[in-house]
Amino acid sequence: MKPLLAFRNWLAGIRDDRTMRMKYRMNGQIYYLNLQTEIKNDEEYIVIPKKSHRQKQVIPVSSFDEIVHKDDLREYISKNNIDLASSYDPNILITDDEGNYYQLGLGPFTLEARKEILERLLKTQNNIRHPFDESYKLIQDDELKEIRKIWISQGDLTDSLPELAKNVLGYELDWERDHKLNFTEEELSYLEMICQEEDIDFQLMKKLLIIQREYVGVRIKRGLNQKITRALTQEYLHI
Repeated sequence: MKPLLAFRNWLAGIRDDRTMRMKYRMNGQIYYLNLQTEIKNDEEYIVIPKKSHRQKQVIPVSSFDEIVHKDDLREYISKNNIDLASSYDPNILITDDEGNYYQLGLGPFTLEARKEILERLLKTQNNIRHPFDESYKLIQDDELKEIRKIWISQGDLTDSLPELAKNVLGYELDWERDHKLNFTEEELSYLEMICQEEDIDFQLMKKLLIIQREYVGVRIKRGLNQKITRALTQEYLHI
């Protein structure tokens, strides 16, 4: 069971890795982590305490790229094309009228992190042998199919899970064929570039594509206009 123990320890070790986590909750809500400070030799430092596998950090305030007021955060994110759903962790401090410092709170694992977690889990599955059940699996085929649906609904427009599983397991599962509005990585990169050039929120664009995808091949598109309207009128991030 050593491979399973190694996977568990790795998973516990990435929980506080900011590059593995979105910077907002599942509902789009941004929240702030209050930061402690201390003064050493007339210089102000941010103190991030030890937590689980994360070591204590003492970081000079001067080492951050920007100090952004809460009221200006939305504009800063938009101006710098920051995707808070990605692995990128902006090296900024957030402040308020009282001079307190904050950091963006962490949300769910990013899609890329979830891909890595699943890939490692499947590799672990390949490396273990159950003493009483040769067909034992850490994750069942039906669970993989449900994960695939969740990933697609949350922005995996390349439908990457079948290929990921095939590469690790060495064989293809009995997937439901789905050719609805899938993109290649190159096509998505090109779309993101166009969105940046036209000053369009790429996350909102993906959200609209996901909505459209639900109705491909559906004859009566009941509710489509309402979903699109909600997406266009509702702020993607609640700051």
